[in-house]
Amino acid sequence: MASPNMPSEQDDTNNTPKHINTSEASVLDIPQIEHTYKLLTNVNLYLLIGGGAIALAIGIVSFVADRKGSELFRAKDEENRVKIEQVQGDARRDAARIESDGKKEAARIESEGKQHVAEAKAAQQRVEIDLANQQEKTATAERSLFELRQRIQPRRISSEQRVHLAQLLARGPKGRVTIVCVLGDGEGSTFANDIDSVLKASGWPSEGVDQAAYERNPIGLEIVVRDAKAVPQHAGVLVQAFFAVGIPITGVENPTLPEGVVEIMVGNKQ
Repeated sequence: MASPNMPSEQDDTNNTPKHINTSEASVLDIPQIEHTYKLLTNVNLYLLIGGGAIALAIGIVSFVADRKGSELFRAKDEENRVKIEQVQGDARRDAARIESDGKKEAARIESEGKQHVAEAKAAQQRVEIDLANQQEKTATAERSLFELRQRIQPRRISSEQRVHLAQLLARGPKGRVTIVCVLGDGEGSTFANDIDSVLKASGWPSEGVDQAAYERNPIGLEIVVRDAKAVPQHAGVLVQAFFAVGIPITGVENPTLPEGVVEIMVGNKQ
């Protein structure tokens, strides 16, 4: 029986280390190492080439992507620019349309305003013309009424006229005066007596009022002289005095009148 501490033959076979010849190992390992090295070198080369290819592919893809992105950006930018220009164009057209509509509306309002102003002026002119015509008619009616009243109203010398007439006649020069009225004319007779009264109050030598008949009765108040070329001085005083107090008097020539005598003829009222 073998000792426990002693290995058996089988154990010797399994446990005894094998001694490898160094020279043999060297001869056997070098090709393997070279092969492995070449393999690793090729793998690295492949890896480098693959990495470069991948990097190149990535670069190409990035370049293409960047280019596509740029193109897309430019296209989008162009689209936006077109839209902006379209919006601006629409805005300009809208502004132009609004401005045009505003001008048309302003022109219409101005035209209507001018038309209204013209119509108002025309209406005002018509009113002014109508008013002027009415005023003229009123003035004509008033004159007609005044003339009618004057024709209807008896001729008299008022108190104011009497005072003024007496003052003027009193200055002279004075002369011989006869007063004649139409026979049967009561209004004329009263007026003639007023004249006679003023003459006498002014110191004029009046012989009173006579009445006479005529083929054709005289009209109005007349001053009669013998010769129009040799009018007595006191005849001019009488004419100026009567006109000064608002009593119109006309001059008449009568060759049968005595020399130096002035006749006041009171004809029928007009």
